[in-house]
Amino acid sequence: PSTDNGIARYDGTTGDLQNTAAAILSDAGNLLLFGDLDCQDVDAAVDVTIGGTLDVTGAVTVSSTVDGRDIAADGTKLDGAVLEADYNANSILAATSDDTPVVVTVAEDTVVGRIAGGNIAALTASQVRNILSMMPFRSNAWYGQDPKETSDVVTAGTMYALIVNTVVYFPLFLNQSVSFDALGMYVTTLEAGKNMRIAIYDSSGGLPSTLLRETGNLSVAATGEVFTAVTETALTSGLHWWAVNSDATGTARVRRWNGFDPPHNSLGASGPGVDAKIHYTEASAFGAFPATATPAGPSIGTGILPACMFQVV
Repeated sequence: PSTDNGIARYDGTTGDLQNTAAAILSDAGNLLLFGDLDCQDVDAAVDVTIGGTLDVTGAVTVSSTVDGRDIAADGTKLDGAVLEADYNANSILAATSDDTPVVVTVAEDTVVGRIAGGNIAALTASQVRNILSMMPFRSNAWYGQDPKETSDVVTAGTMYALIVNTVVYFPLFLNQSVSFDALGMYVTTLEAGKNMRIAIYDSSGGLPSTLLRETGNLSVAATGEVFTAVTETALTSGLHWWAVNSDATGTARVRRWNGFDPPHNSLGASGPGVDAKIHYTEASAFGAFPATATPAGPSIGTGILPACMFQVV
């Protein structure tokens, strides 16, 4: 029997029997297949052109490319794609964990950022001021305290006289973490055959504590920059301590910090605007620094702190 709009095909090899149940071609030109559409390359490429809509109710498997694109490979990229429709006005895409971006709407008069140890979020005014105050250290540049303190703040006036067989500790304040790989100072008055050493200690209870990094002998037999490479060392923000020792007998001098340098005036002043410098001392033969600092009581003086510097990695 025939089927309305059915496409006749031979059933068997006799040429006598036909079957029209496999496909229907409607009066509108729509082709309905009851089985699979299988295009096989026998002797030449077989092209299938569809001018209308291809309506597929089952899965479509492609063993080659579509318009030159590998659907299997490119499809994984589309799985995580973000659509324009996902965004509203004044919104950004942010993620606080891997592979989980979300759209965040930014309100008026709002600064979005990330503080240390936090996630992307709207920041308070104090958090914004704190971030803006943290000028970044520059790689390969020399500093004494923080990014605002380079060699420009050392004075060219009265210099610091190195003290023989005495470790002098003085504060090192950092407003952010930093890594350094060299330490040095500037010799202004030489002393033949003499040396100095520089170290950095951590802080415990506001006092110098454990040795973090030290130099070997740095000669003071000539004027100018004296520095040496050290193992790369990371310092967290907060209070640390410089340490200096020497076998000089009082002639050798190095550049000192400017008498009005604020970070060094923050401890021990007797009154507002007084140029006071607090430091600690410990008797110790010149050589390797003590592994643990045991300083004597604090001393206060005027303009006495040597300008030790570290080089940022």
